[in-house]
Amino acid sequence: MDTREPGRAPSGQGAMRIEDQTPKLIRIYLAAGWAVLMLLAIVSGLVYRRVAVGRLTYDTEGRAVALAQQFVAASWPDFRTFVRDASGLSPADLREHPQAAAVIDDIRARAQGLPLIQIRLYATDGMIVASTAPDEIGTYTAGTVVLEIAAGRWFGPARPDAHSELARAVTLGAPRTALMDADLVVTHIALRSDFRDIEAVLGLYQDVTPAVRRITRTQGLAMGGVIAIATLAAAALWSRARRAGIPNRGEAP
Repeated sequence: MDTREPGRAPSGQGAMRIEDQTPKLIRIYLAAGWAVLMLLAIVSGLVYRRVAVGRLTYDTEGRAVALAQQFVAASWPDFRTFVRDASGLSPADLREHPQAAAVIDDIRARAQGLPLIQIRLYATDGMIVASTAPDEIGTYTAGTVVLEIAAGRWFGPARPDAHSELARAVTLGAPRTALMDADLVVTHIALRSDFRDIEAVLGLYQDVTPAVRRITRTQGLAMGGVIAIATLAAAALWSRARRAGIPNRGEAP
């Protein structure tokens, strides 16, 4: 006769049910921990890249602004009239104008080793009045940033009169048909008169490919290191759990 109280399980049955769930819980915890570390590696890599690229862009912009300030202080009065009257000239006349080449040469001479790929000088209506790519001279920019800066409606978060962004170039250069594969920091800077009126916008394109490649390499090494450590740690924990007697799925306890 069964003398157990009604509804009461055998003494070992509940414990066996709990023990049978242990391998499953271990696998779930290990998988969840590994997934969290993978997510942490990805997020950390993206945050690092964002911060590093932001710092690179800020520093590169600072060098471009310093160059523009030096140019305005020393040479801008010599070119002010040319830029102001450029809208009255045809593109062909602009390309042949001696000051279109002279202003580019002046800026290049003051670059002092900056990795300049291209230089553009815009009038306030957006027309390119001088450029290292002569076929651009006399054309108008479609970029809203240049027009916003020229109109005095741009207030940059770091420097009020400058805007910079990291861009990828594949067909930039002089001649423009020359193929390139480079990372550039493109900076546009307002050129102001003595009375603080904006008279032109200077565009400077600097090659930062080596720095971006270092950032990418560091990002990859950091993410790969975290992923490798997390994978090894998960494997070691699972191996230790199996040695402690926790069966794998499909194995008899």
